Amino acid sequence: MIKSLYEGYFQKSGVFLYPLLDIPKGTSVTPIGTYTSLTDHYTYDDCKLIATYHLRDDPQFVLFEKTKLLGNKHYDYYLETDDKIGVYIFDLSDYKQDWDYFMLGKYSKLSKDLKTTVLNHFAKSKKNYVYVNSYLNPEMYFDIYSKLLGCSTDLLKNVGELCDKPDLQKETLQIELKDLEREGLFLNSQ
Repeated sequence: MIKSLYEGYFQKSGVFLYPLLDIPKGTSVTPIGTYTSLTDHYTYDDCKLIATYHLRDDPQFVLFEKTKLLGNKHYDYYLETDDKIGVYIFDLSDYKQDWDYFMLGKYSKLSKDLKTTVLNHFAKSKKNYVYVNSYLNPEMYFDIYSKLLGCSTDLLKNVGELCDKPDLQKETLQIELKDLEREGLFLNSQ
C-alpha cells in the first residue's frame, strides 16, 4: 500500500528500460548507473540503453560480463574509462514504440509485454513493486495519489501519469572514455 509519495529523482531508465536486459534484480553485480544517451556518442534518438559497471577481475564478474552483458541479446558496443568503469551499450530499437513512450514520460502507455517484464523485475521488492505498478497502471491508484497530493481524482485522470518524465540531463552519461580501438580492446557486437 502506498502511504507516501516517492520523493527525489530516480533514474527512469533503470526502472523502465533496464529490465529488458533480463538481468535479475538482486544479483551481486549491479550497475553504477543507467542512461539513455552518452555525450558525443549517442543521443536519445538512438534507442541505446547505456549501463556502467565497476570492472572487476574476479570469477563472479567475469562470468556475469560474459553471459549477461557481452552475451546479452541486446548488447551492441563496449567502451571503457581510465577509472576502470565499463560502459556497456545495448540496442533497444526493437522497442522503438516503448522507447518513445518512455521518453515522453507516458509509462502507462508502455506495451503489455514491457509492463510485465518491468513488474516481474521488481516482484521480490514489495515496496518498489507497488510504486512501479502505480506508474505503469495509474488508473488503479488515482484515488490514493489524489489524497496524498491533496488534489482531485479528475485532475490526475486528466494528467494520466503518476510519475514525472525522465530528466534528460540526468539520463545522459557524461564521462571521459579510453580510445579502445587504439589500445586494441575494441568489443563491438558486429
